Amino acid sequence: MLGSGSIADYKSGDLYRSFNACYDRRFYAQDKRQVTLEKWVLGCKLVLDGKPFSFERHEYLQEPYSESHPHEVEMKATQLGLTVKAALRSIHGSITGKYPRGVLYLFPTKTDVTDFSQGRITPLIADNEGSIAEWIEDTDRANLKQIGAAFLYLRGMQSRVGLKSVPVDFIVFDELDEAPQASVKMAMERMAHSEVKEWLKLSNPTLPDYWGFFGSSAVAP
Repeated sequence: MLGSGSIADYKSGDLYRSFNACYDRRFYAQDKRQVTLEKWVLGCKLVLDGKPFSFERHEYLQEPYSESHPHEVEMKATQLGLTVKAALRSIHGSITGKYPRGVLYLFPTKTDVTDFSQGRITPLIADNEGSIAEWIEDTDRANLKQIGAAFLYLRGMQSRVGLKSVPVDFIVFDELDEAPQASVKMAMERMAHSEVKEWLKLSNPTLPDYWGFFGSSAVAP
């Protein structure tokens, strides 16, 4: 998902001017909700791991990035870039106003949340001053980010307290197979008053024929 050019090369000519255009909020002036995830990551020239975002050598990600179904399940191997996509979808939906009530991003444990926040979310913000950092408001903690008018809640699924009193429009269940399945229903109730009600379940499967994605054990079809 990373191109081969250096940041020095990237910050010159048309590429840098295209990136710089995202510093201007008029990028979203007509209708922010029409700026799709794929259009956003390419149009803003996001930087990941110190390099410009690209589908080069990760062409298989183009379809997931263009997918717009409100309910998605991704059974994946490790290091495919789908967790980064889930994070970018959460940030993008917060910026564009698609998820005005906010986003709940769930991992199995609180430690997973801290690692994800420090290892992925913080670098994304730092590397993308205009396209992401500009939208981060005063509230900026490891488990809570205010992005524009929306909140991104980062929670572990082992704590029932962390799943209460959080109204959201979109929920990400990351590494769901390793999470307590009883918490899935409680988490879904956080969208009870949402008009959007979108969710994404993704995981590296832990056991053969165990489909925790659906909140229960089942034999694969």
